Amino acid sequence: MNASALLTSCEPGTPEPSTVGLPTMPAGDVVAQPHRSIQCDTLEKLIAGMECAKETVAFFDASAALAAIVNLVQPGEEIVVGTNLDAATCRVFSRLLWQRGVTVWCVDPAELAEAVTARTRLVYVQTHGGARAVAADVPRIADACSSNGALLMVDATAASPLGVQPLMAGADLVVHTSSTLVAGTLVDDPPAFISSDSTALLASLKRFRERSGTYPPEANLQLILSGIESLAERLRKQQRCALRLARFLSVDPAIARVEYPGLRSRNNPGAPVQASRPDGIELVFETLNPLATRRVVDALNVFRAGIFDGTRSAVSIPATHGSRGFPEIDREASATPLVIRLTIGQESPDQLLCDLVDALENATGS
Repeated sequence: MNASALLTSCEPGTPEPSTVGLPTMPAGDVVAQPHRSIQCDTLEKLIAGMECAKETVAFFDASAALAAIVNLVQPGEEIVVGTNLDAATCRVFSRLLWQRGVTVWCVDPAELAEAVTARTRLVYVQTHGGARAVAADVPRIADACSSNGALLMVDATAASPLGVQPLMAGADLVVHTSSTLVAGTLVDDPPAFISSDSTALLASLKRFRERSGTYPPEANLQLILSGIESLAERLRKQQRCALRLARFLSVDPAIARVEYPGLRSRNNPGAPVQASRPDGIELVFETLNPLATRRVVDALNVFRAGIFDGTRSAVSIPATHGSRGFPEIDREASATPLVIRLTIGQESPDQLLCDLVDALENATGS
């Protein structure tokens, strides 16, 4: 996709949300920082264009971005988080929140809208990722937040900035805690991005970045800028492959259920059809025989066990990622059946399908 097309594809999004009580940084806390680079400005404008946002703020990594988010909540206030957050985000987020003295309520993503009250300052939900692959109902949650004066933050890392535009659905902020998918290659300490239409929120995020000095490194910015031109084409191919694998799994007799946004099958007949938007690059499934779960993962050869590196497809079992830092999420993870999460890379669909078929045959006899 042409860079100029990305910048002009969307107009600024919805009107600014309420920012009553938004914490500000005293001017004296701001320390001198290196001059912002042209590369950082260019990348922020490109991401903002894809998000249909007024502006995007780039941070050194996920920890820095999450710290900036926590800074929006005053000590003693409450936030509500979805229990589908991935383990890495949970650990960083929980530590920062408790250090700041913030009350945290962990709720199933399907019940987030009902959990928002007049005491809620921020709602944080992950879409197209985490321990589940179903997309969160952002418009419904946004309505609840608006009615109660709360901010809605959507983590859309697994969908990429071209995959979904949560700001257009009513979110106040959208964060991408990793830029690996955008870059299309492995990035050490991948930068994170937060986008918003609110001038007040953006100003607070920038002040936090200036005070903490958490600008992304130049080398990483160059990697992302080099890969961003091919993002749209890569994303289309990865999503077509993910849908093909999800359809195959949905009719396999050895599979108990499959979760992938937009998929409608005998295994999840209530899944909404979301043909109007991309569906992400992750899917999860559960085998009828729980004992076969690890055998399936071990039998995969093309899918690499571990973290997605932007190129090679990855496989993991979210429930085995260790403590997430929120007791409610840890209890839910230990009580739910083991699911396998596939993150689709840039291999050919035939290659990935053959690998999955062989692994299932070896592990389950199906």
